[in-house]
Amino acid sequence: MTDEVWASSGFSRHECWRCLEEAIGRRLTPADFKQLPANTDESWHTEELRERIGLR
Repeated sequence: MTDEVWASSGFSRHECWRCLEEAIGRRLTPADFKQLPANTDESWHTEELRERIGLR
């Protein structure tokens, strides 16, 4: 996630992405994710999260 998304969540540590969506009051979009190997390797994510990252 981008630093802005984490800051808007109010979390002091990284939570699961579903908890993050609830905290920020919206669904995550591809723009919310930093372009890092952990985010672009499809094998690490469920289909639902791949959709939000924009890997579908």
